[in-house]
Amino acid sequence: MENKEIKIVRLKSGEDVIATFTENKKEKKVTLESPMHIIFRRSPTLESNRPMMYMYPWVPVEMVEKDIAFIDSVNVLTTFQPKGEMIEYYENVIIDAKERAKKLGNQKVFEEEIEYEDYDDDVDPAKPFLDEIEEIKKALKERRTKKLVH
Repeated sequence: MENKEIKIVRLKSGEDVIATFTENKKEKKVTLESPMHIIFRRSPTLESNRPMMYMYPWVPVEMVEKDIAFIDSVNVLTTFQPKGEMIEYYENVIIDAKERAKKLGNQKVFEEEIEYEDYDDDVDPAKPFLDEIEEIKKALKERRTKKLVH
């Protein structure tokens, strides 16, 4: 029998994902519904010693019909039971994301024609995101190289 629970899933890739987790042991498959990638940082600053958490969709929700991923069980390193506040936060993020998706429902994600007259070749449209992407890459690299103590 399959049992649905909200779990934090650590994948062999080093990624942490929170999702409604279902495991089919017979087929050796795992279902992740509404999966959100989690990046957790313990980076103390002079002002505070609070950890920071980033959460964003693991599935490219703008391009798929359903926010569900099916993966082989062998790709799951371990699962964790999140604290109640984490579950509540995750559920609120999912509700908020679904409401935003409804509002954007009539907008096209893919345009058939691209208007090049407003495009500036000297400006990289990804530039505002490059610093954040580099931080995420650095965090994933650090996670892979550190030994986990349990």
